[in-house]
This record gives sequence, structure tokens and C-alpha cells, in this order.
Amino acid sequence: VAKTYFDASSDFCYGSTTILSGNATSKSSVTDSSGKYYIDCSTLTSLAYRGITYSDSKYSDWSKTNSARTSKYSYAIELPRTSAEQARYCIQKGWVLNEADLTNFTNLKAGDLLFYDSDTFDNERFMNISHVAICVGEVDGVMSLIEATICENGVRVKSVESTTSDKLLFVARPRILS
Repeated sequence: VAKTYFDASSDFCYGSTTILSGNATSKSSVTDSSGKYYIDCSTLTSLAYRGITYSDSKYSDWSKTNSARTSKYSYAIELPRTSAEQARYCIQKGWVLNEADLTNFTNLKAGDLLFYDSDTFDNERFMNISHVAICVGEVDGVMSLIEATICENGVRVKSVESTTSDKLLFVARPRILS
């Protein structure tokens, strides 16, 4: 699901007023002057975990009103709005992957959430979390992630190893518990 946003990345730029923001009242409130939609890391993870593909989102068609989780995917989970709130939620649910290999990333799986303190200052959020990305598994033999961040089109895929691993606080593996 997250890959659908990467495939449409030319429609995006990084910004925190997104389609999931409470103040997203019009298309112009969530786009820049060139018409690109704002997206941030927690919007990407939230939409992906809700099972909402790009084509099923308001990003594809502003007239769509439902951003609730879909029943198309059995894993669909309603994650909170911000990366810090998502981190707290994952901890409360017991989804922290304590055995995660944060050096070589050998035991990460597609769908794992990687939580970072990437801004190096006290942001007054839970654990100073300022970023979340989704592991997409191996791409060309390299463990990779997808993230919405400040980059050319707002969404990119890159190797987990190339991230600032000293800023990686923990990995969560969301799952539905019966």
C-alpha cells in the first residue's frame, strides 16, 4: 500500500498540513503553490496501515471523504495522527520489536515501523520522536524503507542502513492480536 504513494510521489511535497490534519478544509489548504499535495511521515504510515492506497485516498480524488481504515486488508489498523502518538500506541500495544537488529537490520520485515528522534532537540513529544518510516523489505538485496520527508517529491525509498541509525529509537511490528 505504501508503495502506491511512492509511485505517485510526483504529486507530493513534504509538509505537515495533510489530508489527515484537522484543518484540511479545502484542497488549497493541503497543497503548495504548484498544486503538489503536502504529505508527512505519519500521514504516510497512517494511510498505509489503514489499507488506503493512493488511488483510494483524497490525494487521488479530493471529493473522497472517507479516510477510515478499509476492510480490504486484514491487517488494517487505525494509527494515531503524529509519529510520536504512533510510537506511544505501538508501545502500549506491545508491538516493540525488542530483538530488532539495529546495526545490520537483518531481522526487519516489510511493514515494520522505524521510529526516530531525527531533529536532535527536545520537541516535547513522546520520547522526542520526530519521524517514522516503514520497512519495505529488501530492494536490490538491501533492507529498505519508505518515508515521507524533505526530499524532491516528499516520498522516497532508501536503504535502512543509509539512515541515521544513531537516531533510530526502536522498531515496532504492528499486528492484529486475537
